[in-house]
Order: sequence, then C-alpha cells, then structure tokens
Amino acid sequence: MKLKVAVALSCLLGVSSVAFARLDFQYQELPQDRSSREYGAQIKALEKVMDGYKWATENGAGFIITSIPNPIPNVTSDRAVNGLYFGMQRFIYDKEQFRAAPYRLYARQSGRVGYVELWDDESSGSMHVKIIDDNTLEVFNDAKESDESDRLIYKKVANFAKNPHANRLKSARDDGTIF
Repeated sequence: MKLKVAVALSCLLGVSSVAFARLDFQYQELPQDRSSREYGAQIKALEKVMDGYKWATENGAGFIITSIPNPIPNVTSDRAVNGLYFGMQRFIYDKEQFRAAPYRLYARQSGRVGYVELWDDESSGSMHVKIIDDNTLEVFNDAKESDESDRLIYKKVANFAKNPHANRLKSARDDGTIF
C-alpha cells in the first residue's frame, strides 16, 4: 500500500514540475532608445520567414505580419526614417480582431538574447519573437518571462481554423438561464 502511495505521489510531483517548468534564457539590459539598424540582420531574417504568412497557435489565436514603410511619413526622426516597421492583423480562429488604431510594430533588439522585439507604441506592449524553424515561431509577451506557460508557439498555416465552438449559444438569455 505504501508503495502505491509513493508511486502516485512521485508521479504527481513529476507532472507538476513539468507543468510549471522554468525556462533557461539569457537577458541583457538594453537602452530604451535603441534602433532597428543595430539589429537589422536579425530583423531582416525574421521578416523573410514571417512576412505575409498566417501564423496560429493551437488555441486559435493568430496573426499576419507584413513589413511596412515608415508609418508616419511626415516625421523625420531617426527612428521613423531608419526604423523597420511591421503591420499586424490579429485573429481569433478565422475572425479578424479589429482595433481603432492599426498595429504599427517597431522592430528592435530584444532584451531576451536571440529574440527580436516588436514594440507597439499605441499599447506600450511588445512581442519577443524567435525563429525556431521556417514553420515555427516562439513568442513571449515580456522579455523576462521564464515560465513554460508564458511561451506561445505559432505555426505557419495555410488558413486559420474555424471556431469549433461557433454553434454554442451566445448568451445566458439564449440558453434559458435568464428569463
């Protein structure tokens, strides 16, 4: 009996340690005003792999990223003129998620070594992207995230999947919970 309990407990601990695994990565402090040109070769390599393709996770989130010229043509700052920018369309399953201001992502070196940061001035948010292979991207929302659960894996897809829950009722009133 004690052996069964010991085996069950060790299996439970083994599974929980995998579920909450910490990822090893290197972090470097970088100045906030860094530019695209300093890391241009890596950004261009990322652009070559992901520009114009559809990328999706297993849970239905996805995006299409395309390179864009200077999004603010009347601004002549070094960042605006020499920066590398991307536009992004976000999707949940096959439905595009619209936003009042379009995504204009400024590409620069990430604090996470080996990653490219795509910075959105509008939301002050970022994506830290690394190419795993021609069909796989690894993404973190913060350069310092270290949990396995924070990692998003995007795969190149031909089309975004249909929502498997589309036939569910949309509200409590529809299913009769509220009269």
